[in-house]
Amino acid sequence: MIRCIYSPFSDIYFHLAAEEYLLKQGNEDIFMLWQDTPSVVIGKHQRLRLEVDQE
Repeated sequence: MIRCIYSPFSDIYFHLAAEEYLLKQGNEDIFMLWQDTPSVVIGKHQRLRLEVDQE
């Protein structure tokens, strides 16, 4: 079964911390839906020049 989480908050720092916390808590499948103010999130294994159209 998938655990579904909707977050009404619009704080990118909260969402990133919540994702990390939830992923470290166990092995259940989680679907988390959230929306933030305009932001760009680049992951540890991503390259900025490949992910963002700088123009």
